Amino acid sequence: MRSLYQVFSNTSDAVFGIDIHNRVTFWNKGCEKLLGHTAKKAIGHFCHSLLCGSDLSGNPFCRKGGCTASKQIKSSGCPADFDLIVKGQDSDPIWINIGSYRVPTTTSKKTDRRKDSVVAFFSMRRVNSSRLINRLASEARTNLNDNSVRYELTRRETEVLGLASHGFPTDKIAKQLSISPMTVRNHFKKIYSKLDAHSRSEAVGIALRNNLL
Repeated sequence: MRSLYQVFSNTSDAVFGIDIHNRVTFWNKGCEKLLGHTAKKAIGHFCHSLLCGSDLSGNPFCRKGGCTASKQIKSSGCPADFDLIVKGQDSDPIWINIGSYRVPTTTSKKTDRRKDSVVAFFSMRRVNSSRLINRLASEARTNLNDNSVRYELTRRETEVLGLASHGFPTDKIAKQLSISPMTVRNHFKKIYSKLDAHSRSEAVGIALRNNLL
């Protein structure tokens, strides 16, 4: 759990965590930049009151009592990535994509009550036109073939991503695997391409959700 906090604290992506009551217990710098709420202001509040999200048709998604995503996480697991319209820093609408990761209860430490309370992390990224086109194309191919998405990482790529999930920076990953930092960065480029990810935190989240690590 501590390593996940380190990864999500240092990433440029916006990542927040909620407890079983949908109260925010983790809010990184990326969230502050994206939505304008400081961690001091956000932590302890219900996530729906901070995001005020609606689906792409304008229907309210974030609501008191929990959204579909949070209910699914608590009952059966993580939903697939989904898109929302949320309020940005100046209350202007922002189109974002949200990924989720359910925290296994076995990873929590009884000695850290604040971190114990996190049941799920959510990562938020702005949706740009290129990403939208790729997403629509991917969904079209999936619907056409009716196949589940399958990710295939090499043994070395899995090792690199596994160390990243424990908060290892590039130089420490290189030292641990006896390879150069440049080689580590090249592995990450291939990992991003295979997982359709744009950052280490996003890649780690996808890998964890799909039991790749």
